[in-house]
Amino acid sequence: MNKILVLLITLFLLTPFVKASHIVGGDVIVKWIGPTKNDFQVQVRVYRSCQVGSAGMPGSVTVNYYDLVTYAQQGSSITISNPTITTLAFGDDCFTPTGLCVDEGVFVQNVTIPDNPSGNGYFFAYQIAARNAGITNLLANSSQFAMTFYCEIPNPGNPATLNNSSPDMGIYPLDAYLCVNNSKQFQFNVSDADGDSLVYSLTQPLDQTAINPPPTFPYGTCGWAPGYSLANIVGGLTPMSINQNTGVITAEPNMLGTFVFAVRVEEFRNGVKIGETRRDVQYEALNCTTDSPPFELSGLADSTIIVPFAEEFCQDIIFQDNDINDTVFLEVSSPIFQLGAYGATLTPYQTNPDLYLYTYNQNNDSVLIPQNTYVDSLNSFMNVGTIAYRFCWTPTCKDLSDVPYDFSVKAFSLGCSGRIEDTLDFKIEVARPEGLLTIIPNVFTPNGDGMNDTYKIGGYSNPCTDKLIVDIYNRWGLNIYHSEYYDFEWDGKNKSGSDVPPGTYFVVVKGIYGETEIEEERHTVSLMR
Repeated sequence: MNKILVLLITLFLLTPFVKASHIVGGDVIVKWIGPTKNDFQVQVRVYRSCQVGSAGMPGSVTVNYYDLVTYAQQGSSITISNPTITTLAFGDDCFTPTGLCVDEGVFVQNVTIPDNPSGNGYFFAYQIAARNAGITNLLANSSQFAMTFYCEIPNPGNPATLNNSSPDMGIYPLDAYLCVNNSKQFQFNVSDADGDSLVYSLTQPLDQTAINPPPTFPYGTCGWAPGYSLANIVGGLTPMSINQNTGVITAEPNMLGTFVFAVRVEEFRNGVKIGETRRDVQYEALNCTTDSPPFELSGLADSTIIVPFAEEFCQDIIFQDNDINDTVFLEVSSPIFQLGAYGATLTPYQTNPDLYLYTYNQNNDSVLIPQNTYVDSLNSFMNVGTIAYRFCWTPTCKDLSDVPYDFSVKAFSLGCSGRIEDTLDFKIEVARPEGLLTIIPNVFTPNGDGMNDTYKIGGYSNPCTDKLIVDIYNRWGLNIYHSEYYDFEWDGKNKSGSDVPPGTYFVVVKGIYGETEIEEERHTVSLMR
């Protein structure tokens, strides 16, 4: 039997179609369709490079199935003709490879698969000798490698797995290429009609070989080119890997090339493996043009801004996208917005009805952009190409903190892989007011000439800490003035608001001023008009 099979394979390899190559992958799946437990559908997907000069899609495929333990062929060969062919062009909104596409040929046939008297499951295989030449990660004679599409199913008569379908690898993804020196994540659209647990792994592509004797795996594998292995499939600093739970593949090749790999999806029920499906694929590693996040112009990253106390402070933040036609979004968050700070669309110098001049950073750089579009009430804005945002804050005593306030700005555009984001983080620190107590003058002239018109304590106060009580008495000991204001000033009027006569007055001061404690001080002051 094995000799006959080897002879048939040899003859197949010598046919003109086989030598043409340009098949870039495929898989076999087996679906239960009912109504009886033995009614199934066998589906073969064949992917062919659709470039000019490639060999055509095969007109038919032949699938055989075997005992999963003894490898003995079961039943008759299944020949399927008249495929449905769809051309799939790769690319997305950010990058469309030139001339990179595949034809997807889907071969489908309903069949009866009998119960296996041995109780064992089956494996199904389709073999085609048409792998491309010049595969980067396979041996130089890769054109001599063929491929085997492989699938395992449980015995249709097993009560524990009745009416089971193998995992479906799904249609070919349209981002079926890799990007040189760029990490890319992708996955096949795998589904399981029975809701079984799926475990994903990368595996070595299968060659088209005669069946090995059990318990060796039935088919041989393609040889890796020097430097490549299952642990290093496409090269690069980060090896190609797959998440065993989600099937998400990560790859970051460091050179242009054509790479072949295979994905295995194992199917488990109640902790027991009941089947598997493999997909053999070929991906090109290209110099991709991909979207990039907006970048900051205002130079605030990782800095700390000192905000003056009790004065309004405003800061402009500018982001720009490399693609001037991209819509740019801005989201701003900081605790200071709970303390009275606010953001606004700017009202800068208007150069004409549609363009506005925004000035940013200490160099007075400027950029002309359309006016921002307001998105919602949560400090979110949008614009095209460039976006400008201004926040303002007047901190008060209650806003003083020993720890600077965080400020975060997320600028993003919606690119080929979703939200392409740049985050700007900096801190806001409020300059603490510092008071200073100097001398208390002893003469003042409240005559309205603008010179020495008020009597006040020398220096300057700290409004966040100072608490001052001042009582003024005339020469008969009558209290004519009382103040509990930290920034005390006397204009020469009594409690009723009338001017007091010139003379000498007695001042009693206590409390805190200029961050200096005054237990009780007595002074005299001469009022002259």
